[in-house]
Amino acid sequence: MDKQRDFVLRTIEERGVKFVRLWFTDVVGTLKSVALAPAEVEGAFTEGVGIDGSAIEGLTRAFEADVLAHPDPTTFQILPWRGEVDPTARMFCDISTPDGQPAVADPRNVLKRALEKAADRGFTFYTHPEIEFYLLKSSKLRKGRPVPVDSAGYFDNVPGGLRTTSVVAACGCSKTWASRSSSATMRRAPARTRSTCAMPTRSPRPTTS
Repeated sequence: MDKQRDFVLRTIEERGVKFVRLWFTDVVGTLKSVALAPAEVEGAFTEGVGIDGSAIEGLTRAFEADVLAHPDPTTFQILPWRGEVDPTARMFCDISTPDGQPAVADPRNVLKRALEKAADRGFTFYTHPEIEFYLLKSSKLRKGRPVPVDSAGYFDNVPGGLRTTSVVAACGCSKTWASRSSSATMRRAPARTRSTCAMPTRSPRPTTS
């Protein structure tokens, strides 16, 4: 078995992972997800997971609906915000047709084709994103508005900020530094430069599901 696949299966067992989220996006970048029980992961590596592509924006037409989601074991990550109660992991997927061909409209495939064209011309493309997010006291609104955890400004020293940015690092996104940003309760964490294909799989996706 591939070493990376073996690592994923072993980690799922050792960490007591209850669910594995298979992530992919539609053509406009909206995150989609399929949840697998741990016992199904090895089969997903081998055969993929069948999904109805016509239900995904821009992916396939109705008469060619069936596609397969193939989890990429190199993108495996335990979701740190789920804690130790029902630990959950995720992997990004490549989408293929039933005959094994990459789906033309799969965003990962589109990106790979673009990078191959660039490489043929002698170019290597890297990205250096900056992750920005807000911290709120709770999901409840006050007078119709969210309540920030602080009202500090740019680069102000406030407690608790580094605990949150450590979650970003726990997602596998290596940041260069972190600070308060311009708006109330806003944080920013520039990530290290990576290859363009690797970067999307290292960016955390806030979710509770």
